[in-house]
Amino acid sequence: MAIDPAAQDGLEAYRSGRFHEAHSTWERAAARMSGDRHGLLSALADLAGALERERAGLTKPAADLLNDLQERLDGLPDQVLGVDVDRLRASLSKDPEAVVLHQPPEIPAARAIPRWVLWRFAIFVLLVGLGFLALRFTPLGARFQALLDHDRLMTLRETLRSRWWTAPALLLAYAIVAPLGAPVSPLMLAAGAIFGTAIGSVLNILGTFIGAAGSFFLARGLGRDFVVHLMGKRLQRVERLVARRGFWTWVRIRFLPIPFPVVNYGAALAGVPATLFLVATGIGLIPANIMFTYFAAALVDAVGGDRGQVLLQLLAAIAGLLTLSFLPNLLGGVRRRRRYRELRDHRRRLGR
Repeated sequence: MAIDPAAQDGLEAYRSGRFHEAHSTWERAAARMSGDRHGLLSALADLAGALERERAGLTKPAADLLNDLQERLDGLPDQVLGVDVDRLRASLSKDPEAVVLHQPPEIPAARAIPRWVLWRFAIFVLLVGLGFLALRFTPLGARFQALLDHDRLMTLRETLRSRWWTAPALLLAYAIVAPLGAPVSPLMLAAGAIFGTAIGSVLNILGTFIGAAGSFFLARGLGRDFVVHLMGKRLQRVERLVARRGFWTWVRIRFLPIPFPVVNYGAALAGVPATLFLVATGIGLIPANIMFTYFAAALVDAVGGDRGQVLLQLLAAIAGLLTLSFLPNLLGGVRRRRRYRELRDHRRRLGR
């Protein structure tokens, strides 16, 4: 089994004897984690700190730090982040000061995917699969679609708009439906039809953000560990690619016609940091939500041939949004080709 990238970066420095670097790396990683993951990374940071202090001749402070480390390891499960905590505890329990201060212990990888990781991933797949099937093929799904039926919405439009619970119910629907992998476009259209452009846009932005966040944390909480154990170091390449693409790439992804659940689940399983995902999602959802809400409201108020005109405007707006999404990449490609030609011409002149 592979060790999680969150622990792997510090581990490479640790095995090379760069204990100060390992300590700093694990401390930074621990600050982004919680629960047992935070506990393990903090303990590993203390281990590297003890070795660094011993190397500086501070044997007593190193031994004190080691004693605290053992207590923290005792409170952790046998496997965390792909590290075999049980074997690490066993190696320290023999003669801790001799082992750590004179022969740094190996930090072993767990031998197999823990059963709890498999169960959590199975629960994730089951929740998403059953939820999607229920909303697609059962009477529950048919009832949900009936609630969002255009004619029904028009009949109840004024009533729904005047009820205090309509907006909270819409946001609750987003929170339930989106993590189950169901499309959220009917909810977006319903908000525009009932509340109009201004209030509908606000509700849709809040709703899609709630749904995206719920999907992300569901996938990260139940599925991320399985992907880490399955892919190992190969996942580090994915994470480096994610980091290299930068913030605005994740904002622009929200402009693309990629299914809503795919972006949310994919970001969580690929290891996109939660802060990056939430901020980029919050910004990226605004233009598309305003656009779709506006046209939903316009379609409701349009009659006859006017609806065809509204649909043409919607297609034009979508084309414009996609153009804005791809434009930075196209401009970047033009600049890179221009720079390449300049370098090539410069080399030719030097060759002459």
